[in-house]
Amino acid sequence: EEEAATLRENKELSSKIWTLVKEARLSDATAEEELGGPIPSEEDMLSAIDAGNSAGGAKGRIWALDPIDGTKGFLRGGQYAVCLALMVDGDVKVGVLGCPNLPVDDSASLDAHSGENQTDAEGKGVLFGAVQGQGATSRPLGT
Repeated sequence: EEEAATLRENKELSSKIWTLVKEARLSDATAEEELGGPIPSEEDMLSAIDAGNSAGGAKGRIWALDPIDGTKGFLRGGQYAVCLALMVDGDVKVGVLGCPNLPVDDSASLDAHSGENQTDAEGKGVLFGAVQGQGATSRPLGT
């Protein structure tokens, strides 16, 4: 999860992942450019993955990523989250939580099977964000 050594050893897997990364684009070109634009090459993708390798600790600025929080939910096609946080000297400053199978309608009931076999047309997927001292927001997850 934190570095690309396995991908560097398994060229076939690396190539498959690079194909997916190349296809991932926002529908808003201005927003895409604001985020830095597309990753230029497979090697740049691997280097970006390697940049996540941190010893951690209570000092300094680090990003913490949990790519699949709720592995069992993910495997059955149900609820899971992708979690990202910016920490400075051990204090969380920014948090982002992507919930791809969570209903956009917050009045919808949830159970262990919510999100199973969902389609994009059903209006599911929510992105939550919070900045310390500035509150939190949510929005539908989309391109």
